[in-house]
Amino acid sequence: MDRPMKKPIIIEAIEARSFKQRALGLIGRHSMDDADAIFFPRCSAIHMMFMRFPIDALFIDSQGRVVKIYKDLKPWRFAVSWSASQVLELPAGRASHYGVKRGGYVQINFTNCD
Repeated sequence: MDRPMKKPIIIEAIEARSFKQRALGLIGRHSMDDADAIFFPRCSAIHMMFMRFPIDALFIDSQGRVVKIYKDLKPWRFAVSWSASQVLELPAGRASHYGVKRGGYVQINFTNCD
């Protein structure tokens, strides 16, 4: 396991709250902007069915610690981490850009107002 980061990395994200938001996620979109991120609480597995582009997926435990990172996860794949309780989906390459490491911490600031 990589050495934990001392300070959490702060990432702004939209929270997938409703059943529809959770079910659809990024399906139907052609891409993500560099600033886009979608957060799935109470989640330890994702699928890339019907997706059109790769993403980075951060699997995070209840303390905000990154327990698994899937970089450049391609369409039609699955990803899971049973020790995670939430997932943050980012544009491919953003996990490296932010310097996220397994064992490090992430703080999510929510951008949706509802």
